[in-house]
Amino acid sequence: MAIQHPGGTIVSTTFTGGTKTAIVNALETQLTNAGWSVISGTGTGDVVMQSATTPTASNYIRVRLRDTSTNCASIVIQNTAATKVSQLYFLLPFAAKTFRIVANKYQFFCWVPGSTVAREYVGCGVPYIPSFLHGVINSEFGWINGNAESDTYSGTVRRSFRTSFHMSQGETQYWSGICNGNLCETNTSTHAAAALRLVIPYSAGVQRSSDGYRWHDDTLLVSDPLIAWGLANSTDESKIKGQLWGAMFVSDVYAGETAWTSVNSHDWIAVSNSVNGSTSEARGTLFLATT
Repeated sequence: MAIQHPGGTIVSTTFTGGTKTAIVNALETQLTNAGWSVISGTGTGDVVMQSATTPTASNYIRVRLRDTSTNCASIVIQNTAATKVSQLYFLLPFAAKTFRIVANKYQFFCWVPGSTVAREYVGCGVPYIPSFLHGVINSEFGWINGNAESDTYSGTVRRSFRTSFHMSQGETQYWSGICNGNLCETNTSTHAAAALRLVIPYSAGVQRSSDGYRWHDDTLLVSDPLIAWGLANSTDESKIKGQLWGAMFVSDVYAGETAWTSVNSHDWIAVSNSVNGSTSEARGTLFLATT
């Protein structure tokens, strides 16, 4: 495949998240600007929004944004009937705290620049799917992950696309996916075959931080950010469901918020932060299109 540009408006901006309500209101505003629709609750602190419907495949996902947790703004993904609702994902407010959001009409990422601590990152969306999956994957379809499993959590950061590309190694997993009427999610430190991950298509040496990640002349690899998770249970095989919109995986390490200008006719920002590679995953950087 190739990089899938979403078209339409791409939002790349910052906002002040001094309170839970301020975070929810800012997310509502910026997702609306990016092409999401408000289903209910405008300005109430309890808002249901729906992504745009993907072309040809006609997929979409809903999110619910709430200021009702004790400490944090919370986010879930859900189906239209709200019979499949993910576990909660959290963004912690603080006076004058700055959040960045990069959003298009199918997905968004929100994080605190310069930070990788718990309760300061959430990403979610409905993936692009290739033509051979049209009719195989039903309309309501999406993923979400964050880096904390509770409203009060402040311990070891949980794996997320801010600091990792594979949710099942080492620390507690915390991710959710909806596909074909199934909600699959985990919040355990036990290895789960179903774990959310980016599929990185390069060398078997990928599990080392210094081998097999670039060409002989030091040219880096740019890969489609394919996303995979299991269907219903933690023991299910993690299968490739689709591809992130307006995103690319680059096979070297860059600090979060690194900006690139006019690459592939678009501007980009790094959402992952200095992922150096280890025995459990690749080195590299996930970049998001900002234009």
